[in-house]
Amino acid sequence: MNESDQTNNPLRKLLDALIYLPVGAGIALSREIPKLEDIGRQRVNSVTTNARVIGQFAVQIGSGEVKKLIPKAVKSAEGLIGSITIPGTVVKDTGRSDGSVSNQAGSVYRNDIATDRYKANGKPVMDNGAVNLIISGYDNLAASQVVRRLSSLDKNALSEIRKYEITTKHRQTIISKVDQLLNK
Repeated sequence: MNESDQTNNPLRKLLDALIYLPVGAGIALSREIPKLEDIGRQRVNSVTTNARVIGQFAVQIGSGEVKKLIPKAVKSAEGLIGSITIPGTVVKDTGRSDGSVSNQAGSVYRNDIATDRYKANGKPVMDNGAVNLIISGYDNLAASQVVRRLSSLDKNALSEIRKYEITTKHRQTIISKVDQLLNK
């Protein structure tokens, strides 16, 4: 038998596929595995080192940006805190050229913080904060919707609503119902 007959022999192909190929692959892999491990280790170390450097850079940049924003945030918070009024206090125009307003305690609020609800043609307006806490969305409710909710309120809440109605909307239906419930 010549060599070309042996390579075309089906038995020879079967032996190559089932015995010689796995043995050869095992020997080659046993030599190559340490090399592949080193290549993989180097690649992972490279990627993690790059990620660590990028992360440190991002933290440095981010902390610098945060440090820049802190004074702005503090100033905004001070402005918001300064604009809080005690529910049920009357807020009045100060007559200053900047359009600021003040509450009964004398705290002055800048015009850019004070909202239109604090001024009605220069006249004092009752702060609706307490009323909105008592009945959610109070200013958006019709008088009939408010009247239905009044019987579940205590006398302090009814008094706040009465004060608010007298100084703002003057809805007689609500005022009469509050008076009726307060006199029980």
